[in-house]
Amino acid sequence: MAKTKKRQLNLCVWNVDGIKTKDFDKFNDSSLLKQISLYDIVGLVETHNNKSFSSPLCNYKIYHNFRNQNEKSRRLFGGISVMVRRSISAGVAPLPITNSNFMWFRLDKNYFSLNRDLYICFLHIPPENSTYSIKEGDQFECLINDITNMYDKGDIALFGDFNARVAVDVDFIPNDNCSKFMPDEHYIEDVPCTTRESQDQVRCNRGKSLIDLCIQSRLRILNGRTLGDFSGKFTAHCSLGSSVIDYIIGSESISHRFLCMKVHDFQRSISNHCLLSCILSVDFDEQLNSETTKLFPLPLRYKWTDGSISKFQEALACPSVASKLEEFNNCNISLDKNGIEKAVVDMNNCILEAANISLKARKGVMRKNNKKKKKPWFTPDLHEMKTSLDYLSKQLAFRPFDNQLRHKCFCLSKQYNKLRKERRRNHFKDIVNKMKNLSTKNPKQFWEIVNTLKFCDSEKEEIPITPSVLLDHFKELNKVSEGQGKLKLIHDWNNE
Repeated sequence: MAKTKKRQLNLCVWNVDGIKTKDFDKFNDSSLLKQISLYDIVGLVETHNNKSFSSPLCNYKIYHNFRNQNEKSRRLFGGISVMVRRSISAGVAPLPITNSNFMWFRLDKNYFSLNRDLYICFLHIPPENSTYSIKEGDQFECLINDITNMYDKGDIALFGDFNARVAVDVDFIPNDNCSKFMPDEHYIEDVPCTTRESQDQVRCNRGKSLIDLCIQSRLRILNGRTLGDFSGKFTAHCSLGSSVIDYIIGSESISHRFLCMKVHDFQRSISNHCLLSCILSVDFDEQLNSETTKLFPLPLRYKWTDGSISKFQEALACPSVASKLEEFNNCNISLDKNGIEKAVVDMNNCILEAANISLKARKGVMRKNNKKKKKPWFTPDLHEMKTSLDYLSKQLAFRPFDNQLRHKCFCLSKQYNKLRKERRRNHFKDIVNKMKNLSTKNPKQFWEIVNTLKFCDSEKEEIPITPSVLLDHFKELNKVSEGQGKLKLIHDWNNE
């Protein structure tokens, strides 16, 4: 393992408003993958999923937290997934899940050279008047309980969608000097902080709860007062207006470690919410896997015809191959690592020699088709609509008070979603009609159509898995613990 010195940790959170629908898997969107691959820890909230799925990037570990859904509900709500880069996973530990709306992680102080452990929470708090909030109770109380339990253990950082609008309310007690009123040696004065700016001038009831939480727990909102977002940009946009409801919040004691914080461009084709990111000042050695694993060249590929069976059998019976097979059968194979590997090599040599005698080798090397597979129904006009929608979304983020631009953006979004679903539905209707006609008339063409269906919903570029990752994976398969002594049992049985 090679080490590289790093002075900062890149974190982000994004309310993706559902990770997958029938016609659109957002993990297949190259722009989304390109953005999240820049960060060491990625929090995705409101995934609208209830089943585990693998990380879209092989160099990340992924953790899930799903919300218990109402049996009568037709759609899924909530859900959080957090991706942690494997090279830093030794310093990031997930904590037990106690609430479907929160996911806590502990960043080890020794690994990242922090004064105290840092407890990070990725969260999504449902809207105040939602059915879930009415049924499950105030989620801010649950969050305060979690913060209280961890307050003495380390510092706190919160990332996510709070569904709270706080305008420019202060998140600290101004002019907090208890000596003027009553002496109390145990009271810790609230440290004054710079005021915040915000494009959102509305404060709701939930916003008051968030401000109270910040004051009670000595937390500071980074939006609107941190390098990269001094203006307090809107974080969510809908057809009715824009708001600031997504936040990055940290303990006052580590606020100086947040070097910058950014609200990224609005992309309506992915979500109504913007991605939020920050850079945390740390000091650690990133473990980079630079070990080279020895790879053997792929064997030759051979042409197999109707007469190949008899030719291959005759080759196995020829003196040179038969003598090697007889020697292999008569040798006493040891069950240790070296003995098993030697036996595999000997048997492969016998098979390859027989193949070289009897079969014709294919010319050239098998090459993987790296051509990106497109969705058949995603025609150029749909691609053009998506590009136009992303452009209008970006313009809306710069001109959030332009109602004409907002109307144009969300009308195009509605048209794009409707047309995309319609094209996909018609595409599969045509396939079903073709298959009905071909099932008896032309079975070969029928199965050719069936084989194309597995690519219809996937345009994701495959990410190569490094040889070392594959090697570690297979090493863990069927691993026997030392206490079980199964290897000894096999050895004793072989000697009887």
